[in-house]
Amino acid sequence: MRRLPLKSAIAAALMMSVTSFAHAEDDSVLDIGRIAIGGYGDVQYVNTDTANDTFKARFVPIFLFQLSEKIHVESELEFSYSETGETTTELEYADLHYFLNDNTTITAGKFLLPFAQLGPNLHPSWINKLATVPGIYGHDGNGSLTPLIPILSDVGFSVQNTFKVGGSARLFTDFYIVNGPKLESDLTGITDAGGEEPPFPEVVFEANNGDNNDNKAFGGRVALAFLPQWEVGYSFYNGAYDTTG
Repeated sequence: MRRLPLKSAIAAALMMSVTSFAHAEDDSVLDIGRIAIGGYGDVQYVNTDTANDTFKARFVPIFLFQLSEKIHVESELEFSYSETGETTTELEYADLHYFLNDNTTITAGKFLLPFAQLGPNLHPSWINKLATVPGIYGHDGNGSLTPLIPILSDVGFSVQNTFKVGGSARLFTDFYIVNGPKLESDLTGITDAGGEEPPFPEVVFEANNGDNNDNKAFGGRVALAFLPQWEVGYSFYNGAYDTTG
């Protein structure tokens, strides 16, 4: 399999800031201090043994708003095109961060879940220097493997903490509660040619503003950074996907 990227990661090239001034004499006025627009784009040529070779392109703008020293808002859109040539638009994330103190941040909205490092920190093409993400992922995978782990995002609430351990080590915790997965189709009573029911249901992990049950998914990640560029972490996720919860 060959994958020849023509990446033109334009990250930070679009950076722009606009400053507006609040009334200095009134401390109660919300200080809208800075708006920044960034983003990236990439063009790829994909040649695999399992599909026809093709070119792909997308544009991903990122918007950052500093409402005050303690409140930041961020959002990311992705513009690409489908196999039928139609333009597709996806809201990757749109969330609000409240910096409670130097160690604790509270996040609400649609955000990338910290299930391993790839999703929230490494999957954008301007960060990931490989030609593709690992094949088991369902987002930007190379198509050579059946996707097993999606890049998780959902709507909810999370709390992140950073603790100093010893001289230079850091302990990171990130716990969240979100709407959770849902059942894409009910396979009850459906059998294959051999008369057996499928072993696993079809579950959707895509973010949505609704929930098909009263059960909320929860999860988190705990990681220890003990050396520069080295980190050991554990991630977990739990949530009901059927309508009964």
